[in-house]
Amino acid sequence: MTRDLYNNLKVAVSVLPVAPGVTTVEGTGIDTQGFDEGVIVLSADGDVVGTWSLEESDNNSAFTAVSATDTIGTNGGAIADGAKLGYIGNKRYIRPSIVVGTDGVVGALGLLSRPIVAPVA
Repeated sequence: MTRDLYNNLKVAVSVLPVAPGVTTVEGTGIDTQGFDEGVIVLSADGDVVGTWSLEESDNNSAFTAVSATDTIGTNGGAIADGAKLGYIGNKRYIRPSIVVGTDGVVGALGLLSRPIVAPVA
């Protein structure tokens, strides 16, 4: 195999696993500067019921919902282990917004790829 994902992928934790009883989680903003592609991936146990969506920001403080035209996947979809949302917008920061309807543990990672400068540290 000649392709190398290891040196062309950045992993950023946006939501550390959240204990049962937490109902709304706003993830930490993920800086997309220097990358052409981004996706948020959930990790959830089987007891979690709820929804999640992708938000964007120019300054990592004022976040708004990402429009359907800038999202790959269903923004506002159900929480599921391995669920993912792709981002194709132009804002610098992205984060997940998670609304948990029942107890369970949920977390989220950001994956950034196609770096302008590689390898990625």
